[in-house]
Amino acid sequence: PPPLLGLSSAPSRPSASSVAAAAAAAAAVVFGFVATASVVVEALVVGFEVVALLVVAVVAVVGGAVVVVVVVFVVGAAAAAVLVAVVVVGLVVVLLVVVVGVVVVVVLLVVVVGVAG
Repeated sequence: PPPLLGLSSAPSRPSASSVAAAAAAAAAVVFGFVATASVVVEALVVGFEVVALLVVAVVAVVGGAVVVVVVVFVVGAAAAAVLVAVVVVGLVVVLLVVVVGVVVVVVLLVVVVGVAG
């Protein structure tokens, strides 16, 4: 029978240009998938890096706050120790002044009594 609508009954082989076009289209699709996947992976990596940086920043801030609190406590304790030392030294000085004053008064009394007697 004659071919219908200009189609031949024998199977035709694809031309080299159609094979190349199909290969190029397949390569473009694969490249698109790979590019999209790489962008997604890069976005995930950047996201993880941002989260890691935030964690490091939070740890640094909290650690810094802990260090500041510890330093404040240490400085406060040192200041309290200095104040206690100043008070103790002041008490010792007051006691020495009182003792020296009593000795001076006793010596003056002895001298006055000795001169008068």
